[in-house]
Amino acid sequence: MIDFPALLRCILFALPALVAAGGAARGDSLGSFLPMAIPGFGVAPGVSARSRLHSGDFPVPLAPLASAGLEVFPRLAVDAGLDTAPGAGQGITAMGMVRPEVRLADPELGLAGFANAELDRYARDPAANANRVTAALGLALPFGPDRITLGAAHVSTAQTALGLAANGGAAPLDVTTDAGRIGLRLGFGAFDATARVRFGRDRVAAGGAGPAGFGSRSITRGQVALETADGAPLRELLLLRAGTTRYAGALPGSGFADSSSLAVLAGGVTGARALWRLRVVGGAERIRYAEGGPASGIAVVGDLALQWTPDPLIAVDLDLSRRAGADGGFGVPGSILTTERLGLAESYARDLLFTVDVAARQGRVSGHAATEADVTAGALWRLSRAVSFRPSASFALRHDLPGSAPHEARLMLSLVWTP
Repeated sequence: MIDFPALLRCILFALPALVAAGGAARGDSLGSFLPMAIPGFGVAPGVSARSRLHSGDFPVPLAPLASAGLEVFPRLAVDAGLDTAPGAGQGITAMGMVRPEVRLADPELGLAGFANAELDRYARDPAANANRVTAALGLALPFGPDRITLGAAHVSTAQTALGLAANGGAAPLDVTTDAGRIGLRLGFGAFDATARVRFGRDRVAAGGAGPAGFGSRSITRGQVALETADGAPLRELLLLRAGTTRYAGALPGSGFADSSSLAVLAGGVTGARALWRLRVVGGAERIRYAEGGPASGIAVVGDLALQWTPDPLIAVDLDLSRRAGADGGFGVPGSILTTERLGLAESYARDLLFTVDVAARQGRVSGHAATEADVTAGALWRLSRAVSFRPSASFALRHDLPGSAPHEARLMLSLVWTP
């Protein structure tokens, strides 16, 4: 019998051994800021330490609240290191981060919450300093044999490049995101149906409206998925997606314009517990832009993901995707974003995990074809249940990416305390 409270803790508190901490090309998606267990925001874990925790390593909730069924887990991370190019044209500098956070869970209610702050400081490049605040709350409700998920999140961050930087600018822009998720999963015997709606609003600080080309952006996205439930090794999948994007304060000629999209994709996916896990999805997306925006048209989109997990301590993960510009997150609307990622993870002992991650992205920024590739290697060494040590090294190559240096290397040492 599955121990659901233990499973929830495992998902909620396992973190990747290595996360690319802030930098000159900070343009992460909302999901990358949040733990997997926040209902409505969950994404496939990929290669990480998420599935490699042992029950004896779980943090211990604060006693006064745990007795009432609410589990609260504080956490503090301190990072220090060197960055060779925090901004375009900037020299090597020491940097430091302080990241306090708290997580809560109520397994009986299906409730999960998360809040953290991240303070980044650069000794020789004050323009790259940034403060980030993230908060999210999610609820998974039973709906007969099925479930409903609700989620809400707020992120106040600083982003550079990836479609938000000024030409040649290096200072990060303040960006605030508010988002919500609603999901419904129903079983119909021969197939499972999932419906999801997500909506949100991004706001760029007034001082950055010129470089970004807009003051705020509102998005609404809906998706309906049908998946066969016959127990076959490869389950068939059909996806229908629709969405709208609205910009406020877009500048003439910036390339930002209101749009609507409709996509149809089909493919297959294996079970989550298979030794080899495969996801193949492909189709077409039609995007219509308002006057002054990019040319409307149809784009071929899709993704291929393959993961091999021969045992609980080893994993290899490959992910290739092609997305239309409406949701690219890299460059301006109307451009195609392609991404490639290879991740490796191996744990030689229950208290030591090594990871390597290679990723590349291609898109269009400021009218030019831009690329970014990075290699990150690191380790997680658990000194005790409450303390872990995480060294990492990364190197990035960039071409025609505004606000970012063509080469950037980082060496980081992180100490994480979970009382």
